[in-house]
Amino acid sequence: AAGAVVGTATASVAAAASVAASVAASVAVLFIAYLLVAAHRISRRRPGFEELHDFRLRVAAIGGTTFRGATLDNATFSNARLKGSSFDTVPTRVSWKDCPGMKQAWFPDGRWRDPYLQDILITGQGAKANLANRNLSGVNLDNADLRGADLSHFDLTGATFRNADLSGAILSEVQAIKADFTGAQLHGACLRDWHIDPDTKLDGVECGFFFLRETKDTLGNRDRRPHDGQFRTGDFEALFREVRNTIQLIVRNGDRVGWLRGFQRVMAEFPEIKPENVDSFKRAGDDFVATITAPPDTDKEGVQQTYEKGAAQVTAAPAAAAALPGANVMVPVPLGVRAARIFVSYCRADEALKDKLVAHLAPLVRGNMAEVWQDRKMRPGDEWKPLILSQLAQADIILLLLSAEFIQSDFCYDTETDLALKRHHAREAKVIAIRVREVECEKLSIGELQFARRGKPITSAPNRDKAWVEVVREVRAAIVDLPQFRAQAKAANA
Repeated sequence: AAGAVVGTATASVAAAASVAASVAASVAVLFIAYLLVAAHRISRRRPGFEELHDFRLRVAAIGGTTFRGATLDNATFSNARLKGSSFDTVPTRVSWKDCPGMKQAWFPDGRWRDPYLQDILITGQGAKANLANRNLSGVNLDNADLRGADLSHFDLTGATFRNADLSGAILSEVQAIKADFTGAQLHGACLRDWHIDPDTKLDGVECGFFFLRETKDTLGNRDRRPHDGQFRTGDFEALFREVRNTIQLIVRNGDRVGWLRGFQRVMAEFPEIKPENVDSFKRAGDDFVATITAPPDTDKEGVQQTYEKGAAQVTAAPAAAAALPGANVMVPVPLGVRAARIFVSYCRADEALKDKLVAHLAPLVRGNMAEVWQDRKMRPGDEWKPLILSQLAQADIILLLLSAEFIQSDFCYDTETDLALKRHHAREAKVIAIRVREVECEKLSIGELQFARRGKPITSAPNRDKAWVEVVREVRAAIVDLPQFRAQAKAANA
């Protein structure tokens, strides 16, 4: 009996050991599977594994081939084995075509470790790719297929696209200084406000037509160039050689009144543009194209937007559809408006955002369009409350920097905002609300105001400087519209 008990116990221990061994083996298998999956995700740079992937490359590069200090501009790495290699600098115009080893090399600049970009550089296949807002200065995409790709807001300084297919691509607001487009195809591309210089190469570009708008306007137009037909060989290069420092403004249906109003707004907002900058008027179907010269640093997109807004305001006046007179007769005189007083209302929690706004308003101040006042201009000994209310009562433009703390503040909301709204309703000053941080305010009295950027918060913008520029453009437009804004009050009281 005792032997039977011992035998049974031994069998139980053996069974338990077998189960434990089986569990351990299963855990080991699962752990190995996890490591394999993790290794795969790290090697593929999956979301959440980017830092581990970069760390792996950095460690692998220790003791490997280094190109430190080497001059590699215009080099070709086709089919090169680069595992464990490291590049301490980013070479210019290097060809990575047919070089999968690029993904196994270490680059200190993270943009060259971007797998999406690496795939395009290696394969040359980027049709309909969305690469907007990237920095691709010095990139080599010779012979690449970039049909319909979105390259808007790119930095393409020193990049090369020789014989690349960019048909239908969006090249709006790209920096193409010293870029090389020799032999590239640009049929139907959008070239709105792309920035080129005398060193930008356009030799042999194939382009039958291009557009100045990314999407169709309300009339279904994309501002096609040429308006009809196709460019002949060499026309494209000749055109951009001529217009590098020019801006073309369209006079719809020969509308003389709209042209005068639009160009007046341009001169008011861009002091560097004067009547003598108008070069010519040329007929284009039922429209006319006004060509004006401008300094190289002029915001060409801003000029076009300002002109279009001004021209669109004139709807009641009859259009002068007959042949336009000479440029010297068509050019209006400057408006001669005094500098507008801008008052900035903000809370202490948003002081850094206020300082950024004031910095972006500097072009208006230097252009004698505006004077900016905020409470940091007070001097020791000033009585702060009477001075603030006095400046607020004299302001032409009042900017409200909205946030939760602004609305919570009794002085900001109950005092400053209340006075601002009273002056706004009386057409004495124009109030613009700027949502600097996310906050609910539509149900409040300020919800009826004009919100800059259609109410989108500044801090949620991927590019804050660009968001502030949009605000400044709206402020500049409000300054130009002040006489008309105040005239509405006079008409209502007449």
